[in-house]
Amino acid sequence: MRIKNTKIYTVTADGWGDIITPEGTFPSIRYYEAALNVDSTWGKIFGSWILLNNTSDSSHTYNWWTNDSNIGVPLLTLVYDKTLGETTSIQWYSSTPPCLNPDLASNDLTFSAFTESSLTLNWANGNGGDRIVLAQENTSIDDIPENANNYSASSVYGTPGTELGNSFVVYNGNGNTVSVTGLNATTTYHFAIYEYSCTPEKYLTMALSGSETTTTPVGVNNLSSKENQILVYPNPVSQGQSIMFSNQTNVRVINSKGEEIMKAKNITKIDTSTMASGFYIILTENNQSIKVVVE
Repeated sequence: MRIKNTKIYTVTADGWGDIITPEGTFPSIRYYEAALNVDSTWGKIFGSWILLNNTSDSSHTYNWWTNDSNIGVPLLTLVYDKTLGETTSIQWYSSTPPCLNPDLASNDLTFSAFTESSLTLNWANGNGGDRIVLAQENTSIDDIPENANNYSASSVYGTPGTELGNSFVVYNGNGNTVSVTGLNATTTYHFAIYEYSCTPEKYLTMALSGSETTTTPVGVNNLSSKENQILVYPNPVSQGQSIMFSNQTNVRVINSKGEEIMKAKNITKIDTSTMASGFYIILTENNQSIKVVVE
């Protein structure tokens, strides 16, 4: 068995004149390129080679070139399929370079400005024009952004409309830092930074990842003996209900931002009608700290 491939390639200058393109009008010369590709299969029968199969295909390309040394590529390339009887490809010259996917991820992620409800991320940018930062509570991020999607972002963690899978987009821009708020105290948050470029968006799916834990509220001491513990109920509590204490006590109430919103002495209950939904830390006189959720 013998297989033979034959290629016949010819180029002919067959026209000239001005060509009008999206970039302007240029003097040009047209080249016609014809390529014939023949595949043949031969078999040796009784000592003689016999042609068993012969197939061919051809391509016909027209290129318009100009004498502008700053261009260096055809102004227009047109590919014609004679079998189909139609043009299969048209490509115009553009002075705008094509937008490429980033191939270098962000690096050198650091954390600073820790509080019980916020922290700041800093990093060195990769080679994307922009980037998004994902955040997720307690578990590592496995969500990956999809091309041609521009994700809404908010530096307040958990903002509705910023979801991407199980995580939240806390940054979308061309900078290298973001301060994230709305976090829970003493909680580990995982982050992933994805580079992207172009319109529509092209994402580098290799991320820069890291995690950090928020601090415990100032003044909280979790060590207290069982005999001195104050019981709090109900917990969670519906907004408008009272938080009850098993014994009369002095308290301070800290919100999720670490702000003291109430201080009282010798009380047995707290009215929640003026408290926004969220979690609060109640500090008692015996250094007991109790996390309460108002729904």
